[in-house]
Amino acid sequence: MKLGSHILLIHRNYRLKGGEEAFLRDTIKNLEEMGVSFTLVELPALFGARGRLWTSGVLDFFEVVLMVLGLERLRPSYFTVRKILKRQKFTHAILNNVIPTVSLALPGLIQKMGINTYLWTHNGRLSCANGLFYDGKGTCHRCFEKGSRWAFYSNCLPSWLHSLVYAVVYRNKRIVKWIGSSGVSFVGSSEYSVGAIQNVFASSFGAIPNIQIIRATPVKGSVVGTLPAPARVSEWFKEIPRAFFVFIGRISHEKGADIFLELAGK
Repeated sequence: MKLGSHILLIHRNYRLKGGEEAFLRDTIKNLEEMGVSFTLVELPALFGARGRLWTSGVLDFFEVVLMVLGLERLRPSYFTVRKILKRQKFTHAILNNVIPTVSLALPGLIQKMGINTYLWTHNGRLSCANGLFYDGKGTCHRCFEKGSRWAFYSNCLPSWLHSLVYAVVYRNKRIVKWIGSSGVSFVGSSEYSVGAIQNVFASSFGAIPNIQIIRATPVKGSVVGTLPAPARVSEWFKEIPRAFFVFIGRISHEKGADIFLELAGK
């Protein structure tokens, strides 16, 4: 991006910080080093620990209700960003991991205003309620292949309420249709996320979207120091003097931290 660009960064702000925040920090750092101006808009995630709905305000409640009803252009997140778009001029917009808890109408709105729009996705949430293609027992693609009701049947999210909401939200492949018609470009952080997007579009539209892969930077941990590039991980492990277990991910239910601790104890 060139000097003189003004970037709109839209980020879904998790209560429990994870990899998405690390990518956001790297993006902000790179923009600052390049001298490119940007505006950061952080929108709240709608579910808290164990899938409980956050009760921090009336807007959160309406966000969920309107999301379930499919009224994407009436959601508070839509009006929040539209107000910013009217006040400022942007050359580019990056929506960081916002599917589906931010209005699905936003990518299309921004694109229609002549702003280069990129949807940055870190998982398979475009077609999978929990984004992992995993139901607790094995690989799962049933929501996309057989219908989103399987998110509820399998209860693949932290609570039945959480699973039910997402089963309704994903019905009739609503998310794929909204995003597919927006004309935005995609940015994936790994071959996995890129492949997930391509498979969804190939089966739904017969066309592969404009997509790029952004490589991850090393992750710094307070205990083990700096994690090296993937090619050197095996060498790094050899330097550890004793056997150990490693869990890489946000410490939360959907990342399997509880399963990891149970297995490690055995």
